[in-house]
Amino acid sequence: MTTRTGCVLLCSAPLLAGSVARGAEAPAWRPEGVRVTASAAPTRVTVGDPVRYAFSVSAPEGLEIDLPPVAARAGDFSVRETGRAVRRDPKEKREEVAAVYDLRVYETGDKEIPPFRAIVRDREGRSAEIDGGAVAVTVESVLDADSKEIRDIKPPIALRRFPARLAAILAAGAGAIAVAAALVLRRRRRREAAPAVAPRPPHEIAREELRRLRAMHLPEAGRVAECYVRLSGIARRYIEARFGLRAPDRTTEEFLAEAGRGGVLDARARVLIGDFLERCDLVKFARYGPTAGEVDGAFDAAERFVEETARERETGEVRGETGGVA
Repeated sequence: MTTRTGCVLLCSAPLLAGSVARGAEAPAWRPEGVRVTASAAPTRVTVGDPVRYAFSVSAPEGLEIDLPPVAARAGDFSVRETGRAVRRDPKEKREEVAAVYDLRVYETGDKEIPPFRAIVRDREGRSAEIDGGAVAVTVESVLDADSKEIRDIKPPIALRRFPARLAAILAAGAGAIAVAAALVLRRRRRREAAPAVAPRPPHEIAREELRRLRAMHLPEAGRVAECYVRLSGIARRYIEARFGLRAPDRTTEEFLAEAGRGGVLDARARVLIGDFLERCDLVKFARYGPTAGEVDGAFDAAERFVEETARERETGEVRGETGGVA
């Protein structure tokens, strides 16, 4: 992470003389105590795969952090912001602003995500532009290295005559196998069929996993990111089992888009689970530090979503409560 500042040297003789008369100009303002992080995951992808880019700025109280909107393209990458959060820590007297972006690139090779910038201002009106530095990403082709060259069609394979004696042996063996299989099948039909065990409903599995995760007390042990990875994994597995959506291997945006197209979730339910998953992304990818209340709110949101969709299983409707996730 780098903090970049700049200064301008005026070389005009009259202005230089005036500067000497007034004394040297003050150097560019550099805010103290500002921390910037920028990361991308994964850093090795194939063409068109999503790259999750996280950018966060933390500063002491009294400084204002501004993350301007990012253009639709940054270098070779297309950019779309997928989540943003602001956290104030009264104990440490700091404020943190974090944002997560979905980046995609359609050219192979070693690429570089340009630095994303933020502006920090103080109460006296001074401002400074800072960035998190560039992040390297390797983009590979979806084709294997050996399959990039176009080859001629191979000539047809000549068929050899099948020996008649071997064919007779194979036919006899196949007949014996068929007779044995028929006998086994007949015996099985005579036995009483054991009652089939119904699979556990997805909401019961999700409830149990959520209870176990709460009991682990991972945030208290300093394992907040792991807690959110597990929590979002439970929610995504439940969504896949309950609604037949491929949630575990899709980004939050792709999942919500599919849920909306198929009419599986209504608008309010998509807002509920979408806000929950985006806040999980902020913790996992932007290293956002949630408060204890926000952690409890994330658990409550996951449990509420499971309960509401479980109640509506017979009707196929989801009537989510209004409001976001704490």
